[in-house]
Amino acid sequence: MRYKYQRQIQPKLSTIPRHKSQANLYRSLYQMAVEKKRLTEELEVLRSRSHIIEQRLALIEDQLGELEKDVTQLSVPPTNKPQNPPSLPVNNSQTLPKSNPQNSSNSSNMNTFMVDY
Repeated sequence: MRYKYQRQIQPKLSTIPRHKSQANLYRSLYQMAVEKKRLTEELEVLRSRSHIIEQRLALIEDQLGELEKDVTQLSVPPTNKPQNPPSLPVNNSQTLPKSNPQNSSNSSNMNTFMVDY
């Protein structure tokens, strides 16, 4: 896998060249140990982040599979489908009164009905 900004990590350079001495060698050892520790911690963070991303990708793949399955089920028409849609049941036992503009202030003329789907 190639990254857009793939480059090598360069060691940090000192601005003043040091003379070889025991103190400077210990200083260099310390700097390298600190850099090694920092890079090791950064690598662990990246591995952890990579693991989290892989889990999320697996979850997304599962959800995509379920959604694609649902889409294919909805796109295939059932063979038992009737030609005419079923009509709503009509309750003829009670007829609704015709609307009268003169009695619009009277709320007792209002009837309620419910339709189940």
